[in-house]
Amino acid sequence: MIEELKNKKLKVKFENGKDANVKFGTSALDALKSNKTDIKDLLAVKVNNALKSAEVPLVDDCEVEKITLTDQDGHRVYVRTVKFLLHIALQRLYPNLDVEVCNTIDGIVYFICENMKFTNVMAEELLKEMRNIVVKNSKIEKMVVSYEEAKYLFEHNGHPNALKGISVYMHPTVTIYKAEDTYGLTDGILAPTTGCTPDFEIKKFRRGFVLMLPKRSDPTKINATIAESPLYEVFEKNGDFLRIIGVTNVPEINEKVITGKMPDIVRVAEADHENRMADLMNDIKTKGTKRLFMIAGPSSSGKTTFANKLCINLKLIGYNPIVVSMDNYFKEREDNPKLPNGEYDFETIDALDLDLFNRHIAALYDGKTVEMPEFNFVTGEKEYKGKTLRLKPNDVIVLEGIHALNPALLKDIDDKLKYKIYIAPMTTLNIDDYSKVSTTDTRMLRRIVRDYHTRGHKVERTLAMWPNLRTGETKYIYPNIKYADYIFNTSLVYEIGALKTFAEPLLLQVDKSSEYFSESRRLYHFIQKFLPIETKDIPGDSIVREFIGNASLKI
Repeated sequence: MIEELKNKKLKVKFENGKDANVKFGTSALDALKSNKTDIKDLLAVKVNNALKSAEVPLVDDCEVEKITLTDQDGHRVYVRTVKFLLHIALQRLYPNLDVEVCNTIDGIVYFICENMKFTNVMAEELLKEMRNIVVKNSKIEKMVVSYEEAKYLFEHNGHPNALKGISVYMHPTVTIYKAEDTYGLTDGILAPTTGCTPDFEIKKFRRGFVLMLPKRSDPTKINATIAESPLYEVFEKNGDFLRIIGVTNVPEINEKVITGKMPDIVRVAEADHENRMADLMNDIKTKGTKRLFMIAGPSSSGKTTFANKLCINLKLIGYNPIVVSMDNYFKEREDNPKLPNGEYDFETIDALDLDLFNRHIAALYDGKTVEMPEFNFVTGEKEYKGKTLRLKPNDVIVLEGIHALNPALLKDIDDKLKYKIYIAPMTTLNIDDYSKVSTTDTRMLRRIVRDYHTRGHKVERTLAMWPNLRTGETKYIYPNIKYADYIFNTSLVYEIGALKTFAEPLLLQVDKSSEYFSESRRLYHFIQKFLPIETKDIPGDSIVREFIGNASLKI
């Protein structure tokens, strides 16, 4: 430490409104202790809105905030720390087991074991060892070392292949963590000790096991039931596809960029989408005559492009598709339900004029002519401008919206006439053995880029809207996935590299004073793992084009 700084005093503000003077270099954790803050549930801290480990030294006047499991950042730290405990236990008990994270569904992390059969006994032993590590409450130490030092440490720790997922082209140093006698890699900040994350379960499942964790919304409970989600097989198939084309992790994607092979990966990924569409068409044909195609998916899934492609392909099998927008059937603004904070709730199904919508669709299938409304989002009212619709024998309706899978929608229409499709990007690209590219982060980056270019929205506005969108998805989309006839994965293995060029400057515009600074910086640091890719090789009908621009398919 520079001699002149040893006795420098810093002014620290805490979230309870109190101030304190501390010495230069005092850790955030010690500063909180001096403020008599209860730290038993502390996982990390925010220093001037930036997420930091609890042991970070304070070097300037600042505001310090405690982060716990109920915070979005805290939940990520909790999950990441439990995965680190899993790594320690696996290294001790089953060092030769080839483990790969598959996906996360409803708070449950699914792992696949490639080289040996995982048993119930192994699950019990793994859980016991992890709980022993929690009881010891050992300090978790962060270390930033050179690639060569990290390689030496892992080799002498019995984990010689640990750096296989690290690209030496991106950064000369490696951040590693140590607890007790074990070193490990992790994608982000960990809790200060192994005792900070006591709640979790391990159970055998299919080709591997699951790690069950408390939810942020209710940290006192763990969902101990393994849901047989139809999404699991989609994630599993996508993982198998990435293994076939040789890009299972981020460094392998970067290697393709460096060696000039990314155009081939783009073409293969787009061809895979075309194959999925062909499979969808075959499924439609095998299920008899359908008159109503209903598409649902969370925000930024690529529903617009998908609906266009669906319409084109439906024509190939003899249908004449007509797109009906559910957005035109919102209730008048004065009748729209509101959230507890007084804002309009546009996500609930009660925001739709269901009676009118059901009557119109039923009338169309009765062969009647219907005057279709157009919702004016400025006045908050439906308008009628003489646009009529009457179905011909081979006409089918294509309907897209958040509630398209909900049984309450069009409940008077015979289910035999309906074909329901759920779409979402379901990523399986690994960052390391225990972390993968987040599906939610992928959608968020898509939305940030599109909102800026098509609506002029700054990052803060998009991030401010995101929690309500996520709440709506959790309440109104995910519970109804089970009603889908087909699940279409809209992820593209190369897309983060394509989005990076557009998202990077937008994320850097968020000021430190913003409440969204931490989240924007987290996303910024995430995309730094990827090399940018040329967008000229991305076809105009790609789902990625819906977000980065120059799309050739438009309704």
